[in-house]
Amino acid sequence: VVQLLRGMYRRDDEQAIDKVARAAEQCRFKAHEVAEFQGIFLNWYERDHSVVSSDAQTPASETSAQKEDKEVTALSRTSLVRLLRSVGLKVESHDRDRLNNKISEISEHAQGHIEFADFLRLMRWLLDQDFCGISRLQV
Repeated sequence: VVQLLRGMYRRDDEQAIDKVARAAEQCRFKAHEVAEFQGIFLNWYERDHSVVSSDAQTPASETSAQKEDKEVTALSRTSLVRLLRSVGLKVESHDRDRLNNKISEISEHAQGHIEFADFLRLMRWLLDQDFCGISRLQV
């Protein structure tokens, strides 16, 4: 059983790595840019996750499989807006609508959470659209 689980985790890890590699290639990001985005993504995930962990209690009726399904490294829509505001962008309501539409388009999650590969795609869209004047930010 342990070997089977290890094999499943290894397969899932390989699929996640492939998904990120495909997204980086599609978005034309260089390795150092992907690494920078990953640092930002993980930082905001930890912020988001620590708030969720302290606020929410897991119901006793949930199975282990249900708990594992929820443990996906992804950012919420709210975290994404807070991230954009933290770098100095003014996200107005019409901008938020555009952002929410794009998140719904690229997210595989019903709640609109964004995993890292989709975060890269979202960053490419933000840059290409010059969303809220993002191109004027100092790097």
